[in-house]
Amino acid sequence: MLLFGCQARESKPNETVSETEISQIAKSITVRLFLPSTNISGSGVIIQRNQNDYLILTNEHVIDTALVTKKLKVQTPDGKSYTANVIAYPFVKDDDLAMVKLVTTEQYSVSRLGNSTSIKIGDRLYAAGFPADSEKSEIELKVSKGVASMITKPLVGGYQIGYSNEIERGMSGGPILNQQGEVIGVNGIRKDPSLGDPFAFVDGSIIPETTWQEMSKLSWGIPIERFSEVEKTYFRF
Repeated sequence: MLLFGCQARESKPNETVSETEISQIAKSITVRLFLPSTNISGSGVIIQRNQNDYLILTNEHVIDTALVTKKLKVQTPDGKSYTANVIAYPFVKDDDLAMVKLVTTEQYSVSRLGNSTSIKIGDRLYAAGFPADSEKSEIELKVSKGVASMITKPLVGGYQIGYSNEIERGMSGGPILNQQGEVIGVNGIRKDPSLGDPFAFVDGSIIPETTWQEMSKLSWGIPIERFSEVEKTYFRF
């Protein structure tokens, strides 16, 4: 049985919280991931806890160079660093998601998961993560404001949420939060992607050029339900 604890904030369902509180919640649940033998870093979000074991959700493309050793370094919100294990990649079909397990006796906050299906176009969203900068050993968490701009059927990688927030390199794997401070998705694709074409529907249907242009002007995330649908059967500590 998975035990949930250390909630980032106790709030009532549908209660809107302030931007200051959103930033505090994001800071308490977002971690920075460092890949072995590289200057590459990404982000992740603490989503479950069972005693001394914490599950961190991130993108598969964030940890792909750690798949040989299946180990990487995690910097927690209090600035401490740990060696953690990559335990799943991907775990939902071909989604761009991966799971990291951190073992520690320290107490850390755990995300409160929301419902991405309740998001409407124009709703305020907050995207958090650690911008990558190899010249800086300490980087502050960035929390970007924006709105939900497009909701699609599943794209390759599990992406469905298009939002106006500015996402920088290194913020992939960080949480997308709603106005209640709940995690409703995971960052993954920045605006104006420079490598390849990330936009393709899983069912193979064609994306019109005008729609593609609109999509490329947005950041994209994976709904948290892509994790939630398997959490009770897949993950056993």
